[in-house]
Formats: sequence, C-alpha cells, structure tokens
Amino acid sequence: MAAKVKAIAFAVTLAVFGLASSSRAAVNIVFNGAGSTAAFNSVAIAGIWGTGSAPPGPCGSNIWTQKSGAEAHDNRNSYTNPVNSIPDTSGNVWVEWDNSSSPTKVCAYIAVDSAVGQRLFFANPRGQLDLPTGFTCAAPPAGANLVPGLTDSVLTTTVCDEIFGANGANSTCLTGTQCVFNAAPTDIRPEDTLWATERAYNPLPVPYACGPGQTLGYSPGPAPNVGVNINSAFSSSYVTPVLWALSGNDPISGLPVAAWQTSDIGAQTLLVIVNTSDTTADGLGSAQLKNVEDWQLGYIWGGYNETTGGVTTTTEFLVPGATETDVTPLHVLSREPLSGTYNTFDYNEIGSGKGGGFSQECGITNPTGASPYNPLDMTNSTTQSSHQRVIGNGQMSTELESIEDSIGYEFFSFGNVAPLIGLDKYVQVDNVEPLYSTYTSNPNGAGQFPPCTTPPCKLSFPNIANGLYPIWNVLRVTTASPEPTGIAMLFSDAETQAKNEISDFLPVPLAILRSHYTDPLQTNTPANGYLCTGEIQVGGDMGGAILTEATDKDFIDNTGGLGVANGHGGCSAGHSGTLGQELIQMKDWNP
Repeated sequence: MAAKVKAIAFAVTLAVFGLASSSRAAVNIVFNGAGSTAAFNSVAIAGIWGTGSAPPGPCGSNIWTQKSGAEAHDNRNSYTNPVNSIPDTSGNVWVEWDNSSSPTKVCAYIAVDSAVGQRLFFANPRGQLDLPTGFTCAAPPAGANLVPGLTDSVLTTTVCDEIFGANGANSTCLTGTQCVFNAAPTDIRPEDTLWATERAYNPLPVPYACGPGQTLGYSPGPAPNVGVNINSAFSSSYVTPVLWALSGNDPISGLPVAAWQTSDIGAQTLLVIVNTSDTTADGLGSAQLKNVEDWQLGYIWGGYNETTGGVTTTTEFLVPGATETDVTPLHVLSREPLSGTYNTFDYNEIGSGKGGGFSQECGITNPTGASPYNPLDMTNSTTQSSHQRVIGNGQMSTELESIEDSIGYEFFSFGNVAPLIGLDKYVQVDNVEPLYSTYTSNPNGAGQFPPCTTPPCKLSFPNIANGLYPIWNVLRVTTASPEPTGIAMLFSDAETQAKNEISDFLPVPLAILRSHYTDPLQTNTPANGYLCTGEIQVGGDMGGAILTEATDKDFIDNTGGLGVANGHGGCSAGHSGTLGQELIQMKDWNP
C-alpha cells in the first residue's frame, strides 16, 4: 500500500465512532464508505477478490448491488433549525459479506458526490447508510449486477439489518452510532471538497463575476448552513450544498471534528467524450474530430453569451473542415459543483487560465430563481446550442448516449465507459492521448473505449504516468487517524487489482504529483508531502501544476525548499518542501 499521507489532526477523535456494542460484537463493519463514483467498481472488486481473481476477499464472497438502492443520511438533522432540513442523498450501493445467515464481516459503499461523501464523514455526528423509502430488509429486492465481473447474491434480511439504518432495518444501526460512515473515497482532497461546498453555498459576488475563485450563490436554503437544491435539467435529481468543517467545531452541531487522514490510491484519468451518432461533415461523429484544445474547452463550457443566452459555439467550433453554412448545434453537459469530477474538470481546464479563467457556472446570475438559472438549462436562441446540468455520473452517461452532438466528461473506469461503447468516443486534449501512448495505438480504434468482458483488462496510462495528459487527479480515501487496518487492506487490494486485473486507474506509487495550495476561505499552509521526511499533504491540489518526482526533488536540492509561509520550509514537517503555491495554474484563483 502507498505510504499513508496524514492530514493535520485538528480535534479529538469521537470515541463513539467505530465502537461495536456487545450485541453486535461478532459482526465487523470493515468498510462503510460514501464517496466517489469512480472508486465504486474498483473497491467492490477488491472486496470480493482481494489480491487475486476469485473470492474470498477482505469483505467476503458475496455482493449485492442496487441502482439508487440506498440513501446517505446526515445525522446532524436533529441540530438544524428547523429540524430535518438536510435532504438525504440517493445513490447506487453495493453490500458485501462473508456469510448470509451469520455474517462476521460486512462492507458497503454508496456512490455520491465527493463533496457529499466528505461532508458525511467529517460531520459530527457522522452520516449513515439508510434504506430508501419503500425498501425494507424484510424483503430486499434482487441484486442489479452493477459491478462488471461480479455476480450478485441474494441479500438476506440478516445481512441487510446489519448495515442499513432505517425504514425497516432491525439493528443497532438505528442508533446512528454503530453503522456511521467510516471512510470517504474522493476524487479531490478534503480541502478541495470543502471549498467546493463553500463555493456553491456562499452568495454570488457583487458585482457579478465568473471564474474559478468566485462563489456560486446556491443559498440561503431552508436553514442556516443548508443551501438550496442544485437541480438536474433532465430529471428530479438534485444535490444540496450543506456546510461542514475540516477542523474545530462542526458548524451545524457545534461538536468537535474528529482527527482524520488521507491515503493516496492512484491517479484517475478524466475523458472528454462526444456523441458520435451524427456522422455528417459537421457532426461530432466525424472522423476528423480527434482532438480538443484547452482553450476550446474553456470557451465551450464557460463561454456564456449574455445577449442570447447559453453557449455560442456549434460543432463547427470543433470539427476540422466543418463549414459555417451548415451550422450544427453543440450540446454541452456539465456535472454538479459538489462533484469531484466537475471540480477536476473545472480547475484543470475550464478555469485554468488557458481557456480564459472561465467556470462552468458562467451566466448563472440568479441561482435560486426559476429555470433556466436553476437548473442549468440554457439554450442559445440563435444557434440552438445548449448547456445543461446532469446530476451524477450515471445521468452524464445516459445523456451522452442519447443526445446527438453532445459533449461531456467522465472519469475513466471500465464500468463507467461500458454503456458508451459504440455510441460515443473520447478525444485527445492538446493532442495528448489519455489511455494509450498515441491516439492511433488504441487497439479498439482511435477514440474507442476499451471493453472489459473477461479480466484481466489492463491499461498502463503512459501519458498520465509521464504527466503529459492534463486532466487527471489523485483518488484518495479519507478515514479516521490512524487508518483502520481493514480499510488499509481493502484499498491496498484495490491498488493490486488496478495493477494486475482491472486497470480503472494508475495505482500508486506515482512519479507525478500536483502542487498543493491554500484554497479560498481556508488558512492552512500548503505542503505537497511526497519527498520530505515527516511532511504531510496539506491544502488543495485540483488544478495544481503537474510536477514530476524528479522536478520536485531537484527543487528541494537546489533551494532547500520553499515554505509558503516563510520561504525556508525545506523538508520540515508542516511546511512546503516544494514549489507548492508558486506553481498553481489558476489565473484567477483567490476571490
């Protein structure tokens, strides 16, 4: 397993979390996670296969999955005024166990936005996994086989009772202290997820401005520290910004935040994806469309036109040789601002300065008003180009499958891209291929997604490993400090699986990193935490400059290190031993 990277322990650990009562001493809840969709399949496979290609693994031999089959509940609802102001968050779920009648270990994972998963973990009291309305443990539905390569078992009432906490479960989970979330996988660092939450929640700047450091105004909501819903343009799905804290006291309950740490798992690749059903000369299915420049991404997602509304671009903006006389509307899809996928894309490309310092939220000047402002649902009255919000990775895939000349983005995993095979393709960014060494070396065809029908399904991500492809971030897991042994084993096995069986990401150790910095509204001293003995990772890194390990080491050797606070950080714990904040790519970072 990669060396553990601790975050600063800011407060006392809450003794009630993770302690098993005598009535459930025989059952070990090894992993109860809420977080990134990108880690959903990888961790499930590791839980069943361990380091091999067959059961049992650290979570047992059985798995049950369900689409929108669970709800993540914020246990601070009794502290809000009025009470119960924080809505539950629905998500795909898997449960794994070793014995259906007398389980001794159980694992579970609900896929939610990274910022939502971190909020539920850092909250005091912590969040928990609940059954959705209408679902009881007395009669659980059949499994949905959501994880490629794994076949669902029957979820028994006994196992169901052990992990779920409401609406029919009959277990000590109902106390809210036994089955709280003990881990939160995330696409972006906890500091970045807190900024993403604060950015979404805080009022719009006056006068209005658009950029990566500007707040978005999705508040006030039904109670202090609870914002308004951020809605899908395609369904009733939504997410809600709710405030939390990394340190000190919880802003809603006033209780102390527990000690925590993060562990790096590997580098995830974000793909720019186009629907290929329109094969005309101007369509995104044109064989001529192979590459997107970063400046184009900035204008496509952030180029709001105040006169006509919506985006101003058509496919002629992207397809080489397309003509202006046969204008084809471009349909742009964005995730929600609490998503790690959204923030990785926003800060690595749209707001990086190279595209003009834009944001995917440009033009939403009345976020608490009616459509088209909330949900994001803009149409250019002249070109009929559109920019619309999707909620969740599943909805992004669904709309990319069905909307002709649509463009969107997803983190790569074999499971994520499987529904898109034959319908969509990915494109290079700045003429750099994301999955293979070159665009033409893809054995499935240039831009075609790799299938995974019979493992091993292996990729080496050469242009992530060498730092050339621009849109990636590090997958991490946030846990208590020190990291529980069972969780450490599970994620070590996930790294092994990514190396040997199903390469959903590039596992640690990595020879590249992103420089860390202080997010807006935060005060910590950033540190990259890779090469200095005793140094820990501190601060955000989404959109941070890509450094190689050699560059990092050379800088330390040549300068003694550059502490952001005093210029003499070197390799001392708590200081930046690298370029740190000096190499942020953001053009317009601090508000």
